[in-house]
Parts: sequence; C-alpha cells; structure tokens
Amino acid sequence: MDNVTELNPNRLRTREEICEDLGISQRTLYRRIKDFEVETVETPDGVRYFSVHTLPPVATKDGKDGKSSDSFATFGKTMAKAFEDDREELKQANARIVELTSSVARLDERTKQLQSAKLQIEDLQRDVDKWRTRAESAEKQSADFAARLDERTKLLEERTDELKQLRSRLPEAERDAIAWRARYHVARGRVEMDDD
Repeated sequence: MDNVTELNPNRLRTREEICEDLGISQRTLYRRIKDFEVETVETPDGVRYFSVHTLPPVATKDGKDGKSSDSFATFGKTMAKAFEDDREELKQANARIVELTSSVARLDERTKQLQSAKLQIEDLQRDVDKWRTRAESAEKQSADFAARLDERTKLLEERTDELKQLRSRLPEAERDAIAWRARYHVARGRVEMDDD
C-alpha cells in the first residue's frame, strides 16, 4: 500500500475524520482552514463538516518520504494561481460594475429627459386641445354668422325685387299723377268759371 492516501474531495467529514484522514491535529486543522486548505460546511442545525476539496494527496501517519511537503508546496502554488485568477476576475467584475453604474446613471439622466419631454408634450397637448376648442367655437360662430348673412342676403334680395317692381311702376304712377293733376286743374277751372 502506498504511503500517500488519495482523499475523495466530494466527501464531507467530521472534525475527527478529517484530522484522522490528514494525519493532523485539530490545531493544524484550524490553521489549514485559515489558509483555505480545508473548506468547512455548516448545516442549518449548526453541525460543521469539512472537505479537502482541491487539496492534493497527503502522507499517511506513517509516511516518512517527505511527499506531503512537496504536495502542499504544489498546492500552495496552485492556490496562489487560483487567487491571482480570482483577483483578476474580481478586477474585471469591478470594472464591469463601474461601467454598469455609469450606464445606469446615463439611463437615469435619459429617463429624466424623457419625463421632462413627456411633461412638455402633455402641456402642448393641452394647448392643442384648448386651441381646437376655440377653433370649433369660432367655426360654430362662423357658421351661425354665415346662416344669418344668408338670411339677410335673401331678405335684401326680396327688398331689391320689391324696389325694382316699385321702380317699374313709377313711370305709370307719374303718368297717373300728371293725369290727375290735369283733371284737377280742369275741374278747378270749371268751378271758377261757374262762380263768375
């Protein structure tokens, strides 16, 4: 049997099991937890379990060939690379957050502009409605005036026709007046002759 034991990273262990599998004390276990070499999972009822997860193989209790130190050194480099990658991802995420924050600020400003434009449009719509009402009122008044004008025009035409008729009868009336005047003078002359 090899002196290095492959640990199943998907298995959760109690504190005693993880210490036994790794061949370490509880104090060393907490140090490795602090160094992110061992992960902890806490259940809703408060029980803590431990997992080696990405931890490389470690020596068994009776291992004397120093492979454990080499494994942890390799693990340290792997973790350092992982932390560096995480840092870069975090940096990119922060840059993205700044970009999104700027976009949100621009959207907020655009929203304010659109709200202002909406208010202006509503004011213009109210003015348009007001002027439309005035135009409709003026159109109605114009229609009423046109109706009255047509009525007056018709009445004027009737009066004009009557005046034309009167003018056409005027010569005849003048002739009748002359005739009556002549008769009057004739009759008056006869009366005067009778008086003499």
